[in-house]
Amino acid sequence: MGQASLSACAGREGYAETVSVELLESFLRQLSHDVRNDLNAMELLISYVECEKSGGDVGNALTQLHDAVRYGARRMLRVSRAVQVPDLEYIPYPADILYADLKDRLTQERPQLAARIVWSRCDLKTVAPVDATLVLEALTELLENAAAFSSCESPVQVLVDKSENGVRWQILQHALESPSNLEQWGLLPLVSTRRSHYGLGLFRVRRIIRAHQATLSFHYDAIGKKLATEVVFSSSP
Repeated sequence: MGQASLSACAGREGYAETVSVELLESFLRQLSHDVRNDLNAMELLISYVECEKSGGDVGNALTQLHDAVRYGARRMLRVSRAVQVPDLEYIPYPADILYADLKDRLTQERPQLAARIVWSRCDLKTVAPVDATLVLEALTELLENAAAFSSCESPVQVLVDKSENGVRWQILQHALESPSNLEQWGLLPLVSTRRSHYGLGLFRVRRIIRAHQATLSFHYDAIGKKLATEVVFSSSP
């Protein structure tokens, strides 16, 4: 069974992805574990509501139950969306406004991540046609990845400048050595070096970037001990 694999054609993208049965088994095992935990939490809350000793805490328990249901539903939605081919709705998005929107989004929704980021000034007015929702999702995931693979004390830097054909985004993180298989990051789904993760984050990012006909690359600077994530969006649709 070690050589068994499943192949799926990505349709419009015109390429095939082959995933080993072992990776699929690991993914389903982790997903089943997480779903069981969600259901167990809901069951405990229901049991508490049914218990005569719950008293006036019933309302609070029901609120927690609603939160648990929503959390589980969002998890399944994220997993489902991660394996779908992105469907883009383009809008002209100036680089400086996208930069400001990303900063505001992280400050509101992911304050711990935002606190790790060095936000340099961005006055670049170059416009790239992108899907706003998907690009913000992809950039957020790349920043999450950079923060996760660098020490918690080190900052993550974001730089935006003009490239030959559009806009270049760079995410710089401290790294004592080059991670293995940089060029393979995100090429296959269900591959993750982080425990309890599905291995769909960078895979989803690559699909979003590819759908925009943009480029994603990773480079390691051994002298400066820096790992750079680079995304280039074209100014032409």
